[in-house]
Amino acid sequence: MYSPSEDTFLMNKALSKLHLQGLKVLEVGCGNSYNSFFCAEQGAKVFALDIDKEAIEISKKEAHARSLNITFIYSDMFTSIHEKDFDLIFFNPPYLISDKIKHIDLDGGKKGRLFIDKFIESFAEFLNPKGKVLLLHTDYNDLAETKEKLKKKGFTCKIVEEESFFFERLFILEIFIDN
Repeated sequence: MYSPSEDTFLMNKALSKLHLQGLKVLEVGCGNSYNSFFCAEQGAKVFALDIDKEAIEISKKEAHARSLNITFIYSDMFTSIHEKDFDLIFFNPPYLISDKIKHIDLDGGKKGRLFIDKFIESFAEFLNPKGKVLLLHTDYNDLAETKEKLKKKGFTCKIVEEESFFFERLFILEIFIDN
């Protein structure tokens, strides 16, 4: 299970600027559920999904210990979720460039885009028309390609958070319907 790190904290920084009370929120790839817990503590109705059964079980126990009401779902991306009309969907994808997916919580395929692209193909079906998406992105996963794919689907995006480290630059993209 992925431990909270720079990318987790950057997503949290973006989430902390939103009014989450009463929102229906979905975290895709919740892992340790750090940010799902945060959203629930702010009064959001939270759904958290992950492909790692152990991560889901650990997160369920932690949520219970914190008296947080979160719906956890074992799912490969959106395949097992039946809820729709989320006000906010957020995703910190596995994005490391890799020849093989050895570590499902880290590796993102040859260009680090495997899960980013899967997410872009599917999230709109689950998003409230006035909702928004927060997506973590790195400078080496081709931001221009992401923007182009989103534009083709009728979405636009803007960078709402960014931070540079000696090895990468991280961005949080806010994605919404292009009006």
